[in-house]
Amino acid sequence: MADTQATEQATEGFEYADPLASDKAVWALVGAVKNLGDQKSLERDASTGRYSNESVAAMVDKHKTGLVYTFLIPAGSPTDIQPMSAAAKRVASTEFVPATATSAAVDPFDTEGGPWFHVSANAGADVDGVPWVEAIDGVDYGFSRVDNGHGNNVYEIAPVVWQAVEVLTNGNLLVSWSDSRFSGSQPNPKALLPDGTLRPYMLTPTYPMSIDADGRPRSVSGAKAANRTTSHDSLVDLCKTATTGYSGMSVYDQWYINFHQLTKTLCKSSQVDFPGCTDFNIQIHPALAETGVTRVVVTAEQAAKIPVGASMMYGTDTGTTCPDRGAAAAYDVFDGAVVGGKETLADGNVALLMDVAKAFDTTVNTWLQSAPWNTGNTDALVGDGQVAKDGKHPFKIGGVETGLGLWEFMGDTLFVSDGTGFGIAVNPDTRNEKKNAVADGVSPTAACMPTADGYMLDIQFVNGLILGKGLGGSATTGVGDYFYFDTSGGKVKGTIRLVLFLGSLWLGSLAGLRYAYSRYGSGWAAWYFVSRLSATGRSRG
Repeated sequence: MADTQATEQATEGFEYADPLASDKAVWALVGAVKNLGDQKSLERDASTGRYSNESVAAMVDKHKTGLVYTFLIPAGSPTDIQPMSAAAKRVASTEFVPATATSAAVDPFDTEGGPWFHVSANAGADVDGVPWVEAIDGVDYGFSRVDNGHGNNVYEIAPVVWQAVEVLTNGNLLVSWSDSRFSGSQPNPKALLPDGTLRPYMLTPTYPMSIDADGRPRSVSGAKAANRTTSHDSLVDLCKTATTGYSGMSVYDQWYINFHQLTKTLCKSSQVDFPGCTDFNIQIHPALAETGVTRVVVTAEQAAKIPVGASMMYGTDTGTTCPDRGAAAAYDVFDGAVVGGKETLADGNVALLMDVAKAFDTTVNTWLQSAPWNTGNTDALVGDGQVAKDGKHPFKIGGVETGLGLWEFMGDTLFVSDGTGFGIAVNPDTRNEKKNAVADGVSPTAACMPTADGYMLDIQFVNGLILGKGLGGSATTGVGDYFYFDTSGGKVKGTIRLVLFLGSLWLGSLAGLRYAYSRYGSGWAAWYFVSRLSATGRSRG
């Protein structure tokens, strides 16, 4: 299959550094030179202090290639995705290797730019859903990943990506992507603004949602994830969907992560390269009772299983069995406190040094448990990857951090049964998103998800989402991700359920980017749920 030049377009600006360079200083230097090219495109709007959307779009355009990248996603048990067009084969000829704590990523797709271009920014959306950008990583000294006290949020700027999906007679999928429109293509989900115009660029939240001291949803580093209290229904009020351009996680946000994973790793199973935090189920007693401390002493063997930077919860429950993490007494001492370091004591035990605001007491009959990670663990990585591929750490893909030991749920999408199984209802404009109901004017698809529990076999594209399909796979074949079917309501017409992906702290090989669960109502909140502060909720279908 030949390359297709989707637009008459010359390559402009600087290219990324060679990702084979392991010296981080060299990487940073060449990246800075690239950013000088981006900076030349940018202009501030004097009335708002933000960059003009025209200039941000021009910056993104500098990284366009105009090429079409075609891949074959096999049906059935095979997991390997095959590059088909010359452009895809050229990029994929260098193997993607995820970053770790000690090595930079080898990422030919990041080097290519085009549909894979992205850059972190302090950004957002206005009441009409129109994106805006205040500061850009590597360009502005004012860019901040952490809460700067002025309501900043962090998003990945990316191009609108054009997509064409062809289902072959043998069930294989031939999928083409480009940064420019080509014959038979459609733009990525949520690419159109409510007025029908094409977005100048896309934004997707870099981090899972957190909630600040003023009760505002945020997308920032160094924050406790907004679990326990958030649900699809609560986000209608929390994100003020009726009066703002924000919503919970959108179909674009789900599509973006899946697009980057499928094309970079060339694998139907995301956990082959990115297990995420799915093997981190710590439930132990302190080894020492102490008063007025900011540490928890445990055995050396136990401490070895707890990474520095991980989050923990500790409560006053003294039962003989460990309490559920949702029970108040499981986390009434601290919840989501970060292990800031470890100190080996004279007796061989290890003190976990907790980042907490006030001292606490410990006893040997209470319970210390692992908790979902706070945001920001992947910030120091050079490129996409994870600190360690051990099932205990989050990962970053397309610049987006995920896999924190939490299921991520959608803010604009619901499972809806047609009486035979669950279809998908995607609301193009969350301005009218409803609680425990499908938004007016939205028609759910026919049943497209499995009607029993099991590992899924195939990939499908449904209303913008990239999902698993059919059963018959395993942890190592097919999609490699599990689906849980709601046997009580899944075949009752009109049943509405929350759309969940990824997996919790201990889900192991069941989890993944296409893992899905259909047994929770849209108002359900839990310690293992989180969403995202999407800037693309408002759109036109």
